Amino acid sequence: LGISGNDNILKFTDTIAKMGVATDLVGDEAAVTMARILSITGEAVQSVDKLGSTLVFLGNASSATEAEIARMTIELAKATAQFNVSSANLAGLGTALKEFGQQPELARSSILRTFLTLKSATDEGGQKLRILGKLAGQTGEQFAQGFGKDAFGAFMKFIEGLRGVIEQGGNAEKVLEALGLNGTEINAVLPLLAVRFDTLKQRVQEANEAYSENTALNKEAAVAFTTLDSKLTVLKNNVQDATRRIGAQLAPALSTLADKLIVFANSGFA
Repeated sequence: LGISGNDNILKFTDTIAKMGVATDLVGDEAAVTMARILSITGEAVQSVDKLGSTLVFLGNASSATEAEIARMTIELAKATAQFNVSSANLAGLGTALKEFGQQPELARSSILRTFLTLKSATDEGGQKLRILGKLAGQTGEQFAQGFGKDAFGAFMKFIEGLRGVIEQGGNAEKVLEALGLNGTEINAVLPLLAVRFDTLKQRVQEANEAYSENTALNKEAAVAFTTLDSKLTVLKNNVQDATRRIGAQLAPALSTLADKLIVFANSGFA
Protein backbone atom coordinates (compact mmCIF):
# COMPACT_ATOMS: atom_id res chain seq x y z
CA LEU A 1 0.00 0.00 0.00
CA GLY A 2 3.04 2.26 0.11
CA ILE A 3 2.62 3.20 3.77
CA SER A 4 5.78 3.56 5.82
CA GLY A 5 6.71 4.84 9.28
CA ASN A 6 5.43 3.43 12.55
CA ASP A 7 3.10 6.34 13.27
CA ASN A 8 1.56 6.16 9.80
CA ILE A 9 1.12 2.40 9.96
CA LEU A 10 -0.49 2.57 13.40
CA LYS A 11 -2.87 5.38 12.39
CA PHE A 12 -3.81 3.60 9.17
CA THR A 13 -4.33 0.21 10.85
CA ASP A 14 -6.42 1.73 13.64
CA THR A 15 -8.64 3.54 11.14
CA ILE A 16 -9.18 0.44 8.98
CA ALA A 17 -10.08 -1.57 12.10
CA LYS A 18 -12.69 1.03 13.08
CA MET A 19 -14.07 1.14 9.53
CA GLY A 20 -14.43 -2.64 9.71
CA VAL A 21 -16.81 -2.53 12.67
CA ALA A 22 -18.57 0.74 11.86
CA THR A 23 -19.21 0.47 8.11
CA ASP A 24 -19.65 -1.91 5.18
CA LEU A 25 -16.18 -0.93 3.91
CA VAL A 26 -13.98 -3.57 5.47
CA GLY A 27 -10.72 -5.50 5.25
CA ASP A 28 -8.57 -5.36 2.15
CA GLU A 29 -11.11 -3.29 0.22
CA ALA A 30 -11.08 -0.61 2.91
CA ALA A 31 -7.29 -0.55 3.12
CA VAL A 32 -6.66 -0.46 -0.63
CA THR A 33 -9.43 2.01 -1.44
CA MET A 34 -8.55 4.52 1.27
CA ALA A 35 -4.82 4.27 0.59
CA ARG A 36 -5.38 4.93 -3.11
CA ILE A 37 -7.67 7.90 -2.51
CA LEU A 38 -5.04 9.52 -0.30
CA SER A 39 -2.28 8.70 -2.78
CA ILE A 40 -4.14 10.15 -5.77
CA THR A 41 -5.19 13.33 -3.96
CA GLY A 42 -1.73 13.74 -2.45
CA GLU A 43 -3.05 13.86 1.09
CA ALA A 44 -0.97 12.60 4.01
CA VAL A 45 -1.55 9.14 5.48
CA GLN A 46 -2.06 10.83 8.85
CA SER A 47 -5.34 12.22 7.48
CA VAL A 48 -6.79 8.75 6.88
CA ASP A 49 -8.99 9.04 9.98
CA LYS A 50 -10.45 12.27 8.61
CA LEU A 51 -11.29 10.51 5.36
CA GLY A 52 -12.86 7.73 7.41
CA SER A 53 -14.99 10.20 9.38
CA THR A 54 -16.08 11.82 6.13
CA LEU A 55 -17.23 8.51 4.66
CA VAL A 56 -19.05 7.53 7.86
CA PHE A 57 -20.88 10.85 8.14
CA LEU A 58 -21.94 10.79 4.49
CA GLY A 59 -23.04 7.18 4.79
CA ASN A 60 -25.28 8.11 7.71
CA ALA A 61 -26.59 11.28 6.05
CA SER A 62 -27.39 9.85 2.63
CA SER A 63 -28.93 6.82 0.95
CA ALA A 64 -25.48 5.64 -0.18
CA THR A 65 -23.33 3.28 1.88
CA GLU A 66 -19.75 4.01 2.88
CA ALA A 67 -18.44 1.38 0.47
CA GLU A 68 -20.45 2.84 -2.41
CA ILE A 69 -19.21 6.34 -1.60
CA ALA A 70 -15.60 5.16 -1.38
CA ARG A 71 -15.79 3.37 -4.73
CA MET A 72 -17.24 6.47 -6.36
CA THR A 73 -14.67 8.70 -4.67
CA ILE A 74 -11.69 6.75 -5.95
CA GLU A 75 -12.98 6.94 -9.53
CA LEU A 76 -13.55 10.69 -9.22
CA ALA A 77 -10.07 11.05 -7.73
CA LYS A 78 -8.62 9.41 -10.84
CA ALA A 79 -10.60 11.80 -13.03
CA THR A 80 -9.47 14.95 -11.22
CA ALA A 81 -5.94 13.95 -10.22
CA GLN A 82 -4.32 16.89 -12.01
CA PHE A 83 -6.69 19.47 -10.53
CA ASN A 84 -5.85 19.20 -6.80
CA VAL A 85 -9.35 18.31 -5.63
CA SER A 86 -9.54 17.27 -1.97
CA SER A 87 -10.85 13.90 -0.84
CA ALA A 88 -13.63 15.65 1.09
CA ASN A 89 -14.90 17.46 -2.02
CA LEU A 90 -14.68 14.24 -4.03
CA ALA A 91 -16.54 12.27 -1.37
CA GLY A 92 -19.29 14.88 -1.29
CA LEU A 93 -19.61 14.83 -5.09
CA GLY A 94 -19.42 11.04 -5.11
CA THR A 95 -22.18 10.72 -2.53
CA ALA A 96 -24.49 12.94 -4.56
CA LEU A 97 -23.75 11.06 -7.77
CA LYS A 98 -24.44 7.71 -6.11
CA GLU A 99 -27.69 9.03 -4.63
CA PHE A 100 -28.65 10.15 -8.13
CA GLY A 101 -28.20 6.61 -9.43
CA GLN A 102 -24.91 7.08 -11.28
CA GLN A 103 -22.26 4.39 -11.69
CA PRO A 104 -18.57 5.05 -10.85
CA GLU A 105 -17.14 4.46 -14.33
CA LEU A 106 -19.70 6.69 -16.07
CA ALA A 107 -19.24 9.38 -13.45
CA ARG A 108 -15.45 9.29 -13.82
CA SER A 109 -15.66 9.68 -17.59
CA SER A 110 -18.12 12.57 -17.43
CA ILE A 111 -16.32 14.47 -14.68
CA LEU A 112 -12.96 14.01 -16.41
CA ARG A 113 -14.33 15.41 -19.67
CA THR A 114 -15.90 18.31 -17.81
CA PHE A 115 -12.75 19.33 -15.97
CA LEU A 116 -10.62 19.01 -19.11
CA THR A 117 -13.12 21.17 -21.01
CA LEU A 118 -13.09 23.83 -18.29
CA LYS A 119 -9.29 23.84 -18.31
CA SER A 120 -9.12 24.08 -22.09
CA ALA A 121 -11.55 27.01 -22.10
CA THR A 122 -9.65 28.86 -19.37
CA ASP A 123 -6.35 28.28 -21.16
CA GLU A 124 -7.53 29.28 -24.62
CA GLY A 125 -10.12 31.95 -23.84
CA GLY A 126 -12.62 32.87 -26.52
CA GLN A 127 -16.31 32.10 -26.76
CA LYS A 128 -16.27 29.07 -24.47
CA LEU A 129 -14.68 31.06 -21.66
CA ARG A 130 -17.24 33.82 -22.12
CA ILE A 131 -20.03 31.24 -21.80
CA LEU A 132 -18.49 29.88 -18.60
CA GLY A 133 -18.12 33.34 -17.16
CA LYS A 134 -21.75 34.15 -17.92
CA LEU A 135 -22.91 30.91 -16.29
CA ALA A 136 -20.93 31.73 -13.16
CA GLY A 137 -22.05 35.35 -13.05
CA GLN A 138 -18.49 36.52 -13.73
CA THR A 139 -16.31 37.72 -16.53
CA GLY A 140 -14.43 35.07 -18.46
CA GLU A 141 -11.18 36.28 -16.93
CA GLN A 142 -12.58 35.99 -13.40
CA PHE A 143 -13.73 32.44 -14.09
CA ALA A 144 -10.30 31.53 -15.45
CA GLN A 145 -8.59 32.95 -12.37
CA GLY A 146 -10.99 31.11 -10.10
CA PHE A 147 -10.43 27.84 -11.91
CA GLY A 148 -6.68 28.25 -11.54
CA LYS A 149 -6.97 28.73 -7.78
CA ASP A 150 -9.80 26.30 -7.03
CA ALA A 151 -10.84 24.05 -9.91
CA PHE A 152 -13.52 22.31 -7.88
CA GLY A 153 -15.03 25.61 -6.74
CA ALA A 154 -15.21 26.74 -10.37
CA PHE A 155 -16.82 23.43 -11.31
CA MET A 156 -19.50 24.02 -8.66
CA LYS A 157 -20.18 27.52 -10.03
CA PHE A 158 -20.49 26.00 -13.49
CA ILE A 159 -23.05 23.43 -12.31
CA GLU A 160 -24.98 26.12 -10.40
CA GLY A 161 -25.02 28.20 -13.56
CA LEU A 162 -26.50 25.29 -15.49
CA ARG A 163 -29.23 25.08 -12.88
CA GLY A 164 -30.05 28.71 -13.57
CA VAL A 165 -30.37 27.98 -17.28
CA ILE A 166 -32.80 25.12 -16.59
CA GLU A 167 -34.84 27.12 -14.07
CA GLN A 168 -35.23 29.94 -16.61
CA GLY A 169 -36.55 27.50 -19.21
CA GLY A 170 -33.34 27.27 -21.19
CA ASN A 171 -31.83 24.19 -22.79
CA ALA A 172 -28.89 22.92 -20.73
CA GLU A 173 -27.88 20.43 -23.41
CA LYS A 174 -27.49 23.23 -25.96
CA VAL A 175 -25.28 25.15 -23.56
CA LEU A 176 -23.16 22.06 -22.96
CA GLU A 177 -22.92 21.44 -26.69
CA ALA A 178 -21.62 24.97 -27.22
CA LEU A 179 -18.84 24.13 -24.76
CA GLY A 180 -18.03 20.90 -26.55
CA LEU A 181 -19.67 18.84 -23.84
CA ASN A 182 -22.11 16.67 -25.69
CA GLY A 183 -23.02 13.00 -25.83
CA THR A 184 -25.08 10.56 -23.82
CA GLU A 185 -22.66 10.27 -20.89
CA ILE A 186 -22.42 14.01 -20.32
CA ASN A 187 -26.15 14.57 -20.69
CA ALA A 188 -26.84 11.80 -18.20
CA VAL A 189 -24.71 13.42 -15.51
CA LEU A 190 -24.30 17.20 -15.73
CA PRO A 191 -27.95 18.27 -16.18
CA LEU A 192 -28.86 15.94 -13.31
CA LEU A 193 -26.28 17.56 -11.06
CA ALA A 194 -27.67 20.94 -12.07
CA VAL A 195 -31.30 20.03 -11.36
CA ARG A 196 -30.34 18.64 -7.95
CA PHE A 197 -27.68 21.20 -7.19
CA ASP A 198 -28.97 21.88 -3.67
CA THR A 199 -28.36 18.25 -2.69
CA LEU A 200 -24.93 18.31 -4.33
CA LYS A 201 -23.99 21.48 -2.46
CA GLN A 202 -25.27 20.03 0.82
CA ARG A 203 -23.25 16.82 0.45
CA VAL A 204 -20.07 18.73 -0.35
CA GLN A 205 -20.59 20.98 2.66
CA GLU A 206 -21.29 17.99 4.92
CA ALA A 207 -18.17 16.24 3.68
CA ASN A 208 -15.92 19.17 4.44
CA GLU A 209 -17.45 19.69 7.88
CA ALA A 210 -17.08 15.99 8.74
CA TYR A 211 -13.48 16.04 7.55
CA SER A 212 -12.66 19.05 9.72
CA GLU A 213 -14.49 17.79 12.82
CA ASN A 214 -13.09 14.26 12.48
CA THR A 215 -15.45 12.69 15.03
CA ALA A 216 -17.93 10.55 13.08
CA LEU A 217 -15.73 7.47 12.73
CA ASN A 218 -14.76 7.33 16.41
CA LYS A 219 -18.38 7.77 17.53
CA GLU A 220 -19.67 5.07 15.19
CA ALA A 221 -16.86 2.68 16.08
CA ALA A 222 -17.40 3.21 19.82
CA VAL A 223 -21.05 2.23 19.48
CA ALA A 224 -20.12 -0.78 17.35
CA PHE A 225 -17.42 -1.93 19.75
CA THR A 226 -19.81 -1.61 22.71
CA THR A 227 -22.44 -3.64 20.88
CA LEU A 228 -19.85 -6.22 19.85
CA ASP A 229 -18.54 -6.51 23.40
CA SER A 230 -22.05 -7.10 24.69
CA LYS A 231 -22.67 -9.78 22.07
CA LEU A 232 -19.37 -11.50 22.86
CA THR A 233 -20.23 -11.52 26.57
CA VAL A 234 -23.59 -13.15 25.85
CA LEU A 235 -21.89 -15.65 23.53
CA LYS A 236 -19.28 -16.50 26.17
CA ASN A 237 -21.95 -17.08 28.82
CA ASN A 238 -23.99 -19.26 26.46
CA VAL A 239 -20.93 -21.34 25.54
CA GLN A 240 -20.01 -21.84 29.20
CA ASP A 241 -23.57 -22.86 30.05
CA ALA A 242 -23.72 -25.27 27.11
CA THR A 243 -20.36 -26.73 28.08
CA ARG A 244 -21.57 -27.43 31.62
CA ARG A 245 -24.77 -29.08 30.42
CA ILE A 246 -23.10 -31.12 27.69
CA GLY A 247 -20.25 -32.06 30.01
CA ALA A 248 -22.63 -33.41 32.65
CA GLN A 249 -24.48 -35.53 30.10
CA LEU A 250 -21.37 -36.91 28.45
CA ALA A 251 -19.22 -37.41 31.57
CA PRO A 252 -19.72 -41.22 31.81
CA ALA A 253 -18.98 -41.73 28.11
CA LEU A 254 -15.94 -39.45 28.21
CA SER A 255 -14.60 -41.36 31.25
CA THR A 256 -14.95 -44.69 29.42
CA LEU A 257 -13.26 -43.24 26.32
CA ALA A 258 -10.39 -41.93 28.42
CA ASP A 259 -9.85 -45.37 29.99
CA LYS A 260 -9.72 -47.02 26.56
CA LEU A 261 -7.21 -44.44 25.27
CA ILE A 262 -4.95 -45.12 28.25
CA VAL A 263 -5.03 -48.84 27.58
CA PHE A 264 -4.29 -48.25 23.90
CA ALA A 265 -1.38 -45.92 24.71
CA ASN A 266 0.17 -48.55 26.96
CA SER A 267 -0.31 -51.41 24.51
CA GLY A 268 2.72 -50.55 22.44
CA PHE A 269 0.77 -49.50 19.32
CA ALA A 270 0.89 -45.78 20.13
